[in-house]
Amino acid sequence: MHVEVKLSKRKCQWCGCAFESAHPSKMFCTKDHQNQFGNFMASRGKVLMPIALSWRTQRGRKGVGSEALAEMVAFLDKCAAELADQGAPPIAQHFKRVRAEGTGIVTGRAVVRVRPSRSKFYG
Repeated sequence: MHVEVKLSKRKCQWCGCAFESAHPSKMFCTKDHQNQFGNFMASRGKVLMPIALSWRTQRGRKGVGSEALAEMVAFLDKCAAELADQGAPPIAQHFKRVRAEGTGIVTGRAVVRVRPSRSKFYG
């Protein structure tokens, strides 16, 4: 018995090339492109997080808050341009797909798991 698998067409979130996949949540044409996209996001996130937290805690105040916002916007524009130069589709498409699958940022109450201190075990 032969089961026909329906392939859906989509664009790779890293390079923008068209590919087909039977798996509904696949967003990258290759594992390498998935890793490159993850590395891109992680490295930019390390830069963006301190700026965003500075803005969030100081927003509405002159000085650090407004400077952090300006720096954050400039950095995000640079990141969007890098992705566009890479050939990636607009990041809003990625965000929309990730949110639809329930794998994005969890809003509301999230369970916080606390890892026990090693000092309890090793003195």
